[in-house]
Amino acid sequence: MVRALPIMLFFAALALHTVLAFYMEITVPEPLDNPLHAPLGEVIYAPAVWMFPAPSFRYAAMLVINGAIVSLIPPIAYKIAEKLKVANIWQRLLAAIAAGICPVVIADTKFIGTQALCFLFPCLIVLIMLNAAQAKGTVSRYFLTILLSLTIAAAVLADGRMIALALSSIAAVTLIRLCYKKQSISLFTFIVSLGVFVVLFEILTLRYQVPQSGMVRLLGYAELPSSLLEISQYLYSFAVSTWGLGVLGLCLFVKSVSRSSNDVIIKLFAAFVVFSIILSMGTGNAQSTMPLVLIMTVCGIALYGINLRDILTAIIVLGMIFTVFFTLSIGKAVDTQIVTVSAVFSLMSLFIVFVCCTERYKLRIVLGAVGLISLYFCIYTCAILLPAERNAAIHRNAPAYEVSELIYNSADAPPVVAPEEIAGLLQFLNREADIRTDVGQLENYFLISDDYKVSIVGERAIMYAASQQEQ
Repeated sequence: MVRALPIMLFFAALALHTVLAFYMEITVPEPLDNPLHAPLGEVIYAPAVWMFPAPSFRYAAMLVINGAIVSLIPPIAYKIAEKLKVANIWQRLLAAIAAGICPVVIADTKFIGTQALCFLFPCLIVLIMLNAAQAKGTVSRYFLTILLSLTIAAAVLADGRMIALALSSIAAVTLIRLCYKKQSISLFTFIVSLGVFVVLFEILTLRYQVPQSGMVRLLGYAELPSSLLEISQYLYSFAVSTWGLGVLGLCLFVKSVSRSSNDVIIKLFAAFVVFSIILSMGTGNAQSTMPLVLIMTVCGIALYGINLRDILTAIIVLGMIFTVFFTLSIGKAVDTQIVTVSAVFSLMSLFIVFVCCTERYKLRIVLGAVGLISLYFCIYTCAILLPAERNAAIHRNAPAYEVSELIYNSADAPPVVAPEEIAGLLQFLNREADIRTDVGQLENYFLISDDYKVSIVGERAIMYAASQQEQ
């Protein structure tokens, strides 16, 4: 029964995401050449494109694929907790459930894009890294090291912003080797194989002329924050997205690493999480680390317990983050943020009450509170946020559906020039049509104005429209 728990977690998560997939309205990213549609991101949606010509079913199938990808997070989280030597099964389950029903994971995977892969790869990389560090045989260690390099290169191929994971892995392994004199994995083999795989994937994408290929795509999002305000916004988002639990988990693991523990697995895990959070903020993809942060928080509480000093340390760090953020945001509307900050501090205050008033059962009560909070935000996301987004999408898509009836879904038809806000959706609804957002050098085309009226430009386009009407 215990061995089947990861499989049961996968199918439970898949059922939830499948129900939500058929509920959502079509939402297509803009512009048409969205950089998130990297080569691997396009490949995962290929079955849905081939099998379902109807737009609504095709979109639902794409979201089911997203759901299947992120449904792997709970079993992976369970295995990570096991590798970190979390003894109790219910604590491993809590780590898996908290990561799997993270509101960011549920909400951000109900749209077309590579965000599902962005959530999966950090957890998968951690699991492979921990297995490689614990491998006893030389052959097994080298094999897992090369597999780790291949996985990281695939992550970068899926989304250029995940270059942060490659840098975080190198930094974590190097730190453990230099500071603690511990050989977690073969550093030389890891760096060389990672470089080979990244270069090989780039050559393949350039060879087959895949859109958004090349090093420009890989590093396109790797821009450091341009101001202190932007840095404070990233830190604020990290703090409130995990309801303050992420900061609490970081404090627990930093405390554990500072101890004289010889467990290289704990140190490697903590180093990777810290580096991935920092570097992902620089690439604008900090949300992808949220499941990993929740795993870290639950495992940190389970492994090291929690006391009043830990909570007060987290409150001080949160206070510093929020103070800098609100100081730099003077003159801007921050009413909603103030309410959110109040909720975070209320949660920390509740933890103080639990720790001070219940010595014997404080660990169970605190972890139970984490589970209830995760469940509440999951229900809130499914019952409030996603229905609101669906209603907004229906209203937003209405013009595109009307215009779609007036254009020709055929490869031999003249191009259609449409406003950028509906061009992506028109292309999704009419996948054979040539939809563009710029006239350029075109002489014959169908033009959709800003008020969604269709006009015909050019003699050939007029003749084509006339021939279609005769048929």
